Amino acid sequence: MSFVPSKLRHAIVLTALAAALTACGGGGGGGGGGTPSGPSDAIGDIGQPGGGSGVGNPPQDGKHYVVLTWEAPVTREDGSCLDALTAYEISYGLSPGNYDKTITVDVEGMAFSETGRTTDCGPVHSYSYLVEDLGTGSWYFAVRAVDAQGNVSKYSNEAIRTLQ
Repeated sequence: MSFVPSKLRHAIVLTALAAALTACGGGGGGGGGGTPSGPSDAIGDIGQPGGGSGVGNPPQDGKHYVVLTWEAPVTREDGSCLDALTAYEISYGLSPGNYDKTITVDVEGMAFSETGRTTDCGPVHSYSYLVEDLGTGSWYFAVRAVDAQGNVSKYSNEAIRTLQ
């Protein structure tokens, strides 16, 4: 099923070892037929990972990692409330738009943070996920939302992080 972006703010935060970048944005992806919205991004500075990320401590063994953070969609493309979000698909790879790795994360097992914003559909939550064991190079990341019916949003805007 294909999806069309809807008006929803999301963020992808990328953090790697000593340096950190944030990707945040507006206008997530959504879908017809009651499908979920998806994340999007842009890049700016943030602090080190760890406290408050909801993902625990980053690895201390010198391996490369990235912390992705995004705001959960609360609406579907048709404007109805999204109350059955079940998972996120975190996809990544070494070239733009070519994601050869995907991690599916159940929403129920994820910690979230309150953003302080609410909509007619309820509060907006922020989720984070630690992607570990990355090699050196420029990594491209995108996130998709999955609802209880198995509908999958379009990919978020792509975020990039170069690890050396």
